[in-house]
Amino acid sequence: MNYKIYRELIIQFNYPQQFNMNNDSRKSAYERNKGLLLIKDKEYYEKNKEVIEEYNKNKKEKASKRNSEKVVCKCGAVISRGGKSRHEKTKKHLAYLEIKKN
Repeated sequence: MNYKIYRELIIQFNYPQQFNMNNDSRKSAYERNKGLLLIKDKEYYEKNKEVIEEYNKNKKEKASKRNSEKVVCKCGAVISRGGKSRHEKTKKHLAYLEIKKN
């Protein structure tokens, strides 16, 4: 990156003013400094690309493992943890809730 452009962007960046602001001021501060923030984010990603990708890969594997874990529902069905929301809408589960309610 060109040093002069980077220096001008830093001069435009009013970081201390971003503290203790209401939401509208934060949005306007972000809009004023959007270019610099995007450049900083891009530079950070380029410097730490391998670390970020490894972190995301590990996070995805961990979530996949957790979601495929088998659990027993209140209604007695064995389901995967990731499919719990879908299962709770099934006729079997809703029928169990009706029986339990009465």
